[in-house]
Amino acid sequence: MFSPAPSLASLVVNRFGLEETVKAYNLSGMGCSAGAVAFDLAAQILKGREIGYVLILVTESFSLNWGGKAVIDAVGRLMKLDAEVVEPARMCLHRFGNTSSSLVFYELAYFEAKRRIKEGDRVWMLAFGTGFKACSVVWRALRDSRVDPDNPWRDCIHRYPV
Repeated sequence: MFSPAPSLASLVVNRFGLEETVKAYNLSGMGCSAGAVAFDLAAQILKGREIGYVLILVTESFSLNWGGKAVIDAVGRLMKLDAEVVEPARMCLHRFGNTSSSLVFYELAYFEAKRRIKEGDRVWMLAFGTGFKACSVVWRALRDSRVDPDNPWRDCIHRYPV
């Protein structure tokens, strides 16, 4: 398990001299599911506050995951998911490779670029970590999806799926 001490979060807080009221949470060891856990944690922290900020740092692993396509195929088959539902995972793997926990956010951006998310829709974000770790988050869309200027698919979505 990768668990550096001090954590990356603590290093950032100390390096930039952030106030003592800043809270740092270390999610290393969660593997690929850390991104989804981080967003759920951020939502819980901000709940009920008028103003608040959260910074989520994700370190990407570019090690080859030979099970990437196999995992996508198996989950799609076992859960009887339509091809359109697993398409973002396949296209992100094709375009970006295995980017570890950040891959689920590239997939969300793919759905948005294809304008497949409508206000009120629920999006299930499922991430698998090392070993038997998994994390699941359900999002409810507050608006119809649109292609934001910083969407990584903005300039090429018309070429996908391949």
